Amino acid sequence: MNSINHKKLISSRLSLQEKQEEKCSVFVGSVPFEMDEFRLCEIFKSVGPVRKVTILRDRRTGRNKQCAYIRFNSELFAKNALKIKGFYVC
Repeated sequence: MNSINHKKLISSRLSLQEKQEEKCSVFVGSVPFEMDEFRLCEIFKSVGPVRKVTILRDRRTGRNKQCAYIRFNSELFAKNALKIKGFYVC
């Protein structure tokens, strides 16, 4: 048993979980400055259930960096999202 101070280490399980979450996420570029998480979720839920939307923001100003990560419930939905490259949001 791997332990530190008699506490079991579960780092291998965390690594597997992180890798699985990466497979369920897609990167979205050219996100308009006025776009918010709710609106992005509404757009991408047509592909499949969205678990989380994260718009990257400047730490100092809070301004949208024009990119985001969309995490789906499964890898299949993330792969489907990759198929809709180059669409425009009005």
